[in-house]
Amino acid sequence: MKWQIAILMLILGMAFSGLVAAKDYTRSCDCQMSAGVDTINGNTVDGPSYSYPSFSGQGTIGYYNPNEARRRARHNIDECIQAAWDHRDGVSRPTECTAANQIFNYPFTMGLIPKIRNDVCSSNPEADWFTVGLTASFSGDTGCLLDRNLWNTIIATNYRINCPTESYPLY
Repeated sequence: MKWQIAILMLILGMAFSGLVAAKDYTRSCDCQMSAGVDTINGNTVDGPSYSYPSFSGQGTIGYYNPNEARRRARHNIDECIQAAWDHRDGVSRPTECTAANQIFNYPFTMGLIPKIRNDVCSSNPEADWFTVGLTASFSGDTGCLLDRNLWNTIIATNYRINCPTESYPLY
């Protein structure tokens, strides 16, 4: 009987030591956003397209399940994209697109639409206004594409952006 209690105590000790020594597991997914110009001043154009640097989202969990950590990373990226679109005309990044939400290297530090406006209007000085389609592409291991295997998401289509006039310069 004593040896059975000793074995039971050893097993319980090993089990609880695993709980005490639990560590966090972090995995990441990447996202790249692109804006394709559809029209300039109402005229259909073939391009141009603007691809912005990739950024990453991380997900952290307290147990070993890398796919769940990646699903959380993708969720953080999705939150960032939604917040960026909700605050598209803002001149700074939303808090959902910062390290506080495990988002790193977010390229639209001056705001989503202000950055696109600056890029398109600067490279097309004849443009008074233009329309764009905005997409996000995802990459990473299992979990980053969610259960629906979503590689791309359409954020907006035919979104009109006005270029600044001479009395209201870009910056």
